Order: sequence, then structure tokens, then C-alpha cells
Amino acid sequence: MVEGIHNLLLKTNSAAAPPAHSAKETEKELSQTADNSPQNDKMPLSALFSLSGKKATTNSKPAVQFPDSLKQVQIINSNLGGSTGAKLVKSNDTYFVSKKGNHAEHILAEYGANKVYKALGVPVPEVALYDETSGAKVAGQAKPTHPLMLAEYFQPCIPLGEYLQNSSITQENKDKVIAKLQEHFVIDCLLANWDVIGLESDNVLVTTDGTPIRIDNGSAFEFRAQGGLKKEGFSPNVTELDSMRDWIINPSAASIYGSLSNQEILIQIDWVLAREDLLFKSIDKKYHSSLSKRLEFLTTYKNQLQPAPGSPKTSNEPKAESKKPLKSFDLFAQPINALTSEERKVKAASYGSLSGEEAFSLLVGKPPGTFLLKNSQSTAGALVVCYIQANGKYSSVLLKPSGIGTWIMETSKGPKHLLNPGELLTEPELKKLFLTPLKKSAALPKSQSPLKFSSNPLLFTSQTELHLSGLNNQKLNPAALSEKNKKKVIIPPPASVPAAWVAPVNPVESLVQSYIKSDPEKLLGLQAMGYKISGDQYFQGAEKLRLNFAKELQKDPYIRTSIHQLYDKASEAYSKEKNFDMAFKMRALLASSLKLPEFHPLIKMNDAIARQTAKQGNPDFGAHFSGYDTGILKGSNFRIDRRMTEAGLKDILQFRLSQFARRDLQENLACIEKHIDLFNQHLPKELKPGISIQAIPYCFKGQKESVYSNKFGWQPADASALEITFQGVGRIIVGNNPQYGCLYNDVSVEIDASMKDGQALKLMHQMLTVLGLGPLFAEQRPEDDERLKIAQIFRTYYPSRANELERTKEFYELPLTELKAHLIALVPQMKALLEKYSHPGMMQKVELYPGKTSWALSDIASQLKQKGNYGLMMGVGSFLDLKIAAKRAANMIKFGPISSQDRLQAGIMIHGASTGADLETGGGDRIFTRMINKQTSPKPINNFPFSGSIQLLIDLEALNRGCYAYNSDKYGIRNPVHYNYYEYAKRASILDFTATQTDNEVMLKNRIDPQYIKGAVVQNQGAYEQLVEALKEASIVKSIMGKDYVYGKPIEQFIKIAHKFDPSMWN
Repeated sequence: MVEGIHNLLLKTNSAAAPPAHSAKETEKELSQTADNSPQNDKMPLSALFSLSGKKATTNSKPAVQFPDSLKQVQIINSNLGGSTGAKLVKSNDTYFVSKKGNHAEHILAEYGANKVYKALGVPVPEVALYDETSGAKVAGQAKPTHPLMLAEYFQPCIPLGEYLQNSSITQENKDKVIAKLQEHFVIDCLLANWDVIGLESDNVLVTTDGTPIRIDNGSAFEFRAQGGLKKEGFSPNVTELDSMRDWIINPSAASIYGSLSNQEILIQIDWVLAREDLLFKSIDKKYHSSLSKRLEFLTTYKNQLQPAPGSPKTSNEPKAESKKPLKSFDLFAQPINALTSEERKVKAASYGSLSGEEAFSLLVGKPPGTFLLKNSQSTAGALVVCYIQANGKYSSVLLKPSGIGTWIMETSKGPKHLLNPGELLTEPELKKLFLTPLKKSAALPKSQSPLKFSSNPLLFTSQTELHLSGLNNQKLNPAALSEKNKKKVIIPPPASVPAAWVAPVNPVESLVQSYIKSDPEKLLGLQAMGYKISGDQYFQGAEKLRLNFAKELQKDPYIRTSIHQLYDKASEAYSKEKNFDMAFKMRALLASSLKLPEFHPLIKMNDAIARQTAKQGNPDFGAHFSGYDTGILKGSNFRIDRRMTEAGLKDILQFRLSQFARRDLQENLACIEKHIDLFNQHLPKELKPGISIQAIPYCFKGQKESVYSNKFGWQPADASALEITFQGVGRIIVGNNPQYGCLYNDVSVEIDASMKDGQALKLMHQMLTVLGLGPLFAEQRPEDDERLKIAQIFRTYYPSRANELERTKEFYELPLTELKAHLIALVPQMKALLEKYSHPGMMQKVELYPGKTSWALSDIASQLKQKGNYGLMMGVGSFLDLKIAAKRAANMIKFGPISSQDRLQAGIMIHGASTGADLETGGGDRIFTRMINKQTSPKPINNFPFSGSIQLLIDLEALNRGCYAYNSDKYGIRNPVHYNYYEYAKRASILDFTATQTDNEVMLKNRIDPQYIKGAVVQNQGAYEQLVEALKEASIVKSIMGKDYVYGKPIEQFIKIAHKFDPSMWN
């Protein structure tokens, strides 16, 4: 998303941001989520309003815990920049910004301004005041002689100026941030906060969710930004309403507020005037007199802007609706004719003395945004808003009287003050959450879809819904299947749009027809070039190609792949044209007629599985196959396991979908469900009578006595899946919780292993084809493999630019010449790189597992070494007994380190330091390593988090096949729906990465081959002897003429006793 984001506060160019985590939490801590129980009346909307981006937990503690004394504070960076001496400090692993201003009155004014902003619901840092002399925290209205303010530290954030200038951020997102700042313009003016934006637009930080935070409010009241007095002081006239929109007087403020209309300002003035009592309660008493006069000025200003009654309008702006706030805040005691329309809606959703359990039963299963109000059972006079979150979960939040004429809703951003409960439907942030009042007459919920989508097309089913649905894995008979399919279980995603870099082209009928007649394969790239091709045109092209090459179909696998793609594109186009009959026919025709050839490598599946499994060091890792598909499969590879399950011996195909293919699958399933009878009618006879789709918990099957079962496995919290059952044939399991970046795109196909050769592959092919995953078993064409090479080059050198393109379907459909031209136009240096890596030996295929290949760039390691990098380190044994740690290290040295997800999918229930969190962030299918270089090697090994009792040394050659890296522990983030995804989207190339911190992380996919392990480090003789014993037990140590060797190295050179890393260790 963002190139060059800095985790900065204030105007810093030199301060290193603190690490996101000092250590990875335990599995128990990582699995904590917001308490969704019906009794939880006080749960904050932390997941919805969080500025820190941290997960909500069941303990509703304030977001910021300030120290009781400055004696508990440690200075981390004594110069954060700016003119007022801001420092970065730390207390109990929490970071703050320490500020003293240019003098005592100056910092007291800034402290007061923050308090006013916070009371009015404007995003600013939480602050606390201290006596610098004694170190004591100051309570109430006391004013120490030597005040010091601690402010909440935000990371990761980006200064507003950098945010608005960044070409990687969409204009839509920039406009949203500006609009959020503009919402509180009148408050800025009322406080006379002239420098609120900053000379370089650096007094505002933008969080990862697009929230702008006013972090430097030292120019409020009578002071200028650097502490000098304003000429007029805190004057009675709010002239800022004009001056802060004037490009000559205040260009930085005008750059944000210059576009505000008078009508918008009128609305804001009404909003501020309605909160007069709140203002006086939150502001320092010394400003009360001036504040009264400034509020009077706002009223006068408003009256001057509003046209006189009966006068013609002077602009096209709609007149602001005049709303007189209720003086009584007992909404439910008011007569209906005294309420606004919004208040009436909210009143209709009031259930009075409803229990939490009853509220839960009424709401569960309702669409996101449905809400009701009930009386709080724990707080007198308070209400509870019970609602369904965007992810489908039930939640609730307390709404209590403030005592000053407002209602207070506690959020992690601080209290939100509402004039009345009707503002649930009008307040900008809240009205996005509380969409539909649940009227008292509402019926109990019906069963809902296991597939749910919000504005983000990647939403998931809650675990609560899974348990309530009562779904199971029983075999279905035709009658039950028909009855079950009467209920709609799928909500489609929003309509897909072409990639931003694809310019629409007016269709040239003659060109399309010429391709149909002479070269139908060229139709495949036209859509990616901006042409709109109809279903009929794709169908004609597919038929033409099939007839032209009828004799070659059993000989040429590449022709089959192109024909398959054309039929599939026809089906896709027919669906968009709402011709579902033809859409289903196309895929049924593919599944029944375009059979896999007899020479297909997997046609004799029994032999293929046995042969590839035998190549693995451990048969639990299955049979891996590469060189298939045209972009649907991530990495163009899949794996097949033959496993004994509780339901018998099964062949289980496992693979991951690319992001565009996962979205397409969702659309296809929604279409299938809506027209289920038509879909079943067209199914090939082998797949009759039809399918059923249901939600089930996502579970890794564990094994006991060679039998795989959920009973012995592990289910990540809230992880869900879709089970698509083909009665009497098999089933397909698809991850269905995008919160789990490693699971959402996962697909497995399960079928009986007792079938004859060819039959199992045929049925898997048919099942996948009718769902729109048809070309999966198609053998790669040379151009498909070439595309993977181009992608690897582009991703390695320009990862943030590659990230934008690789997630689109067009990247995999654009003709190669067009793709290369586009990349060179985007990054001219790509021309030389494509030429460089076209030479023999510069790129080669390497194996992640035997049979699972990836393209590698041969010179990446040498470039990294030239930049002062020595090698990689992987810690083993954190929190483990030394003997167990030694055995694990020996297994890794023998078979290669394996990612958490790969272990779990193999039925090996061994968790890493943060398995659950890593599966969520997307790092669970990666191996975590640390870069050791000139900057990090001088530091003691024990300073490296999770270094364990044994450190494996990995050669930089392992990075040739691709990786990504962060300078601090980010849990391997790469999940598009994760709050920190921008870290991945804007990441630097590994060639530009410089590790300076001991908790840096370098992520490698799936497995590291043992050939890259150069040795191990331990800290004492006891650990040395324990590891030697474990290596001998694992049959890794070879004795030659009485001397022990490991992988050709004398064992005393392979295992080093040291307390710091040395570059010679990787020799």
C-alpha cells in the first residue's frame, strides 16, 4: 500500500521506532478474542475503533496505562525532532512521547487542548501530566511548577504529508482522510489551533485504518507552535474560520480545509454549540471567559451565513437541517412526535429489560449492522447497544448518561458523546456500524449463510454461528439434499472490477471475429488488455480451437489447456450476462467431454503418489507435484496425501488458490446456490444428484496409530471452512475465514482411494471444473512457466510494485509481450533485469520439497554478502527442555526446518512460538529466521528474541528462491485483511533490506532444505554434548577414520560454542 512508511511521531527523521512486540505471546494469549457472550454489557468497540491495531481481548482495560511516576520511565531517544524537545520514552514495555514545551504554560496549554479534543471525540493522543521535579503524576486540575506531559505513542503511522504525496495510496483513501480531518475543523478554530496541520503536514499522523490523529496541539489557545504568544492572545473572535481556509494566511491548514463549504461549517457550528456544557467541563477555567465570547462569535458567524427566511438561496448547497436537541435525554419517555426520524427508529428497537441471552438469541444470524437497545443489568440508568459486527459476531457496548446532557459510549479511542441515542444512526463513525434497528416485532433468526461479505469481500463466519447451525458431516440422501438446498447459505462478494492498470478498450468486432476464425487462443489475453468479450464469442473460439485440434487433443497437453481456459472464460462471461443456463453448461461440458489424456502424469495416481511420497524424508509430508495450472494455483503446485481416516482410506488433494481465484470461487458458489436446481440439472452423470454446501470448523487432522482424525487434531479459534459435498463422490473443503491468511485460500479435495487408475483423477477434475477451478490439472504451457519467472524477478527487486499486480487476474492473462512492456513502462530498470536473468544459469528451479519447485535467482545471496550480510539464524528450543530442543534441532538438520502450517497439515501437532497468530498474519507457512550482519553480529546471542538454546545457521543461498523481511518482529505479516498489511505491501526488496535490530525477521516459504544448514551454535558444553547425542540418534553423524562429521564438516566445526555470531560460522 505505502512505500517508505516511517513509524514516526512528531517531526522525527532519526528515531528508530520501538519493536511491535518485545516477544511473541504464548498460544493462549494469541487466541484471545473479544468476549462475545450475552452478559458482556461493557465490551468496548476496540476492534472497530482501535488506533493501536492490537487485538481486542476480554479484559476491557484502557488502551493506555501511564506510569505512576517518572521514575519508572526510561529514555529511548532523547531527540524526536521538532522545536520543543520531544523524547521517546518507555515504561513497562509501553512507549510514550515526553514533552515539556518551550515553557510551563505552553505545555499546560497543549495538555488542555488534548483534553478538550478527547472530550469531543476527536482522535488525539491520550495524555498524562507530571511534576518533573518530584516525578509524581498530577491529578485533577493541579498545575505543577515544572510540568511534563507524557503522550500516547502511535505506531505504525505515517505523517499526513507523506500519506498525501504517496503515489501508492489511492486518491479515494486520501480523500477519506481529508474528510475525517475536515469533520472537526470548527473545533480546531474554536481552540485557535493554527498549526494543527503543521508546516509540512507533519502534525497529523495517519493510522493503518485511515484515522488522522492530531498529535501536536501546541499552537492552541494563546500560544504559537513554539511557545510564543499570539499577538491577539486567545481573542474573543474566531477569525480562524476564515484564516485557516485562506491559502495566503495559513497555507498548510488551507491545504486541508480550503475546500470546506459554508454549509458544512454551519452544520459543524450547530454540532459544537450543542456541546457547550461539555466544552466548559473539559477546558481550563482560565479560558472560560474567552470561550464564552468565542461561542457567541460562532453564533453570530452562523447567523450571518444563513439566508434570511424567505430569501432566495445564493448557492446550490442544500440548506442545513435545523435540529433542536432534546433537553431530556430519556429518549423513551418522549412522545413520538417530539422525536426525530432517527430517534424513532432507535426507539422502535428498544427492548427494555431484556436479558443478555435474549438479546443474543434475537440477533444471532442477523446481517451485520443489525442492532437493538436494552436496559443495562449492571449500570443503573445505562443502555446497552447489542449488535452484529461486520464479521457476523454478536457484540455489545454500554451507552450511559454523562450527567451533563449527553450519552457516553466508551470506545478504545476514548468516550464518544452523543446528544441522544438517535445519533447512533447519524454520527459518522457509528452509522457505519449500526445500520438496521431490530424492531420489536422481528421474528427469531433464520439460518444464515456460512459465506458472508462486507465492503471487504473477505469476511468470515463466526464460530458462534458454526455451533448454532447444527451442521454435521453426515452423508446426504437426494431428498435431504434437495430440502437442504432450499435455504440460501451464500452471500456473494461485491462485483469484481478490472485491475486498476487495465484501461477499458472499445470492442472491435472485426478483431474479435478474426481471432475466432484464425487464432482463438488470442482471445484469452484480450480481456486483460481491456476488451469486453461476450460468452458467445468465447464459446465460438473454444469450439473452433477444439475442432481445429481434435486429433491433437490426446497428444498436445498445451492445446487442451487453452481450450479449457476458453470454455471457462465463456462460463464466466455468461454468468456476468446473467445467462446461468449457458454458464453451467460450459463447465458441465468441460467436466464431461474434455477428459484428461491417458498420458497425463497423474492418470496412474496410485503409482504417482507412491513414487513422490517415497522421495520425502518423512512420508507424512505427502506427494508433491509441480508444473500445473495457469495462475489459479499459488506456485503452480499441489500435494496429494493417501491417508487412513475414520471414514476409510482417502486420497486428499491439497493446494492454495491465488487471491483472484479465491474470489472467483466465491462468486461461482453464490451463483450455484441461487440456481441450484439448474446447476444440478447440468451436472455430469458421475456427479449426480448434486452438491450441498455447509459451514464447518476448520480443523487440522492429527494422527494416532496412523489414523487421521479431528479428535487428535487442532482447531484454530474462530477458523471456519466450507464443506462442498458431492454425494457419493467426495467433498471439497475451502477455508472460509480471511482473518486466517494462511487458511482462507486453502482447498482440499477428498475422495476414496480404492478407485481404479484414472477414475480418482477424473472425478477430482470434474468436481473442480464444475466449480470453476477447471484448468488446475492442466499441464503448464511454456508461456505460463515464463510468467512465473518474470513474476519472481519483479517480486524480488520491486516487491511493493509487484504486490499491486500479482493479486489481479489480468497479471496471469495478459500476453507475455504485453506484460513485459507494462512492467518496463512501470519500472524501466526491468528491461535490464529481464535481459540479465535470461542468460543460462541465472535462474534455476529449486525444490522446496521433493517434487515442489520454485524459480530461484542465482545471484541474490552473493549480492547480499557484498552488502555485509553473513547468514541467517534460526533459534530452536525457546521455552523447551534442552533434551527436547536438541532432538528438534537434530530433526531440522536431518529433514530441514518446516513451517508451522506444513507441520499441522502433515498431522504433526507441534506448535511454534506463535502458531495461531502466524496463521492469521499469513506467516504460518513460512520459516522465521534472523539476518546476521555487521550491525547485528556484535550483539550477544541471548539478545536475539526466541534464539532458544540452539541456533541453526542457514546459508544465504536459501534466499535465492525468494523471501521477504522486516526489521522487527511482525509475525510474518502478509494477510491482505490484517491491520498491519501495509507493512507487507510497502516492504523493501531483500536487496535493500538492512537488518539493524535483533528481532528482525526474514521469512522463507514452507521448508529449508538441509543442504543450506551450515552448522549450529550453543552457549555451553552441556548443550554441545546434548546436541551431539541427538545428532547421533538421528543417524546424521558419520564416523570416518575415528573422526565424527556432519554433512562433511568435522562435528566440532559444525557445532560451535559461542555467545556472539561470527561471519566465519557460515563458511
